[in-house]
Amino acid sequence: MAVPTGVTVALPDAVHSIRVTRYTEDFSLDRMPPGENETPDAEPVPREPGKTNPAVRLKLFRQGEPVAETWVFARLPSLFQPPNMRYSFALIGAEGFEEDSKRP
Repeated sequence: MAVPTGVTVALPDAVHSIRVTRYTEDFSLDRMPPGENETPDAEPVPREPGKTNPAVRLKLFRQGEPVAETWVFARLPSLFQPPNMRYSFALIGAEGFEEDSKRP
């Protein structure tokens, strides 16, 4: 199912919906300070152009209320999947996006 950025799309169960809030062509995280864990809330750092690790920030809603927000990676979709969901999410393509670093 195609999900345009910024548009909330209902899932087939009529209880959940999702919204893509951000896209990056090449996701990478800076090193975290010692003792801190990397989390899905960490900010991406653009690397080289070329779409080698595209990712989207996905917000999940249950009956209109936000319940989770996570990154979904094209190359590793199983990482950071929302817990307790009957759905899994994958980034299988992207059209019409600009790299985060090019946005004002």
